[in-house]
Amino acid sequence: MGRIRVVYGFKLRQFFGPVRHSAATIVILGFAAFITLPVVLIVGYFLPDTPAWRSTGLSELLATALSAFLAFDLLFGLSGGTLTHPAEIDFFATSRLRPREYLLADLLFQFTVTDALAVPALLVAGLGLGIRTGQWTAIGSAVLLLLGFAAMGLALGQGVGLLVAAGKRGAKAALIGLVILLMLPAGHMFWPPLPEYAALPFPSTAAAQVVVGLLGLLRGTDITV
Repeated sequence: MGRIRVVYGFKLRQFFGPVRHSAATIVILGFAAFITLPVVLIVGYFLPDTPAWRSTGLSELLATALSAFLAFDLLFGLSGGTLTHPAEIDFFATSRLRPREYLLADLLFQFTVTDALAVPALLVAGLGLGIRTGQWTAIGSAVLLLLGFAAMGLALGQGVGLLVAAGKRGAKAALIGLVILLMLPAGHMFWPPLPEYAALPFPSTAAAQVVVGLLGLLRGTDITV
C-alpha cells in the first residue's frame, strides 16, 4: 500500500499542482462552492415536493443517467483507460512498482478527479434530504451505492481500455458495441418498440432500482415542512 500511496500522491500533485499555486483559481473555486453548495442543499431539502419524487418513471430516469455515466467511462477506454502524465513514465518505468499497484493508484486517482465535484454535491444534497426526512440510513445507503457504481464504472473503463491499448482484436468494436447497447433503451421514450431499461439486466438498471427502492422508504413517510 505504501507504493500505491506514493503513486497516488504523485498523480494528485501533478494534476492539482497548477491549481494549488494559483490564488485566483483557488478563490474562484471557493466562490463557486460557496454559491453552489447551498443551492444543492436547498434542492435536496425540497426534493420531496417535486413531481419527479413520486414519478413512476424515476427508476427509468436514474437508469438512463447511470447508463450514460457508464458509457462515458467505456468511451474513456478508447484512450487506453489510464490517466498517465508523461512525467510518470520516466518516474515509474525505472522503479520496482508492480503494474497492478500502478493501476490501483490510477483508479483511485480517476475516482478522485472525476468525482471531485460530484461527491460533495451528492453529499450535500443527501444532507438536505436527510434534514427534511430524517431517514439517514436509507439516504446514506443510496449515496454509498452510487459511489460504488461510479467506482465500478471507472474500473470497467480502465480494464477495457487496457485491452484496447494492448491491441486485442475486436476490443474497440466490443467497446463501442457496449456503449450503443447501454444507451439504446434511452430511445424508448422516442420510439416505444425499443425496450426499457427495466426490461434489461444492466448494472445501471439494478443500481437504479435499488436506489429508488431505498428512496421508496422515504416516499412512504409523512414529510412536513
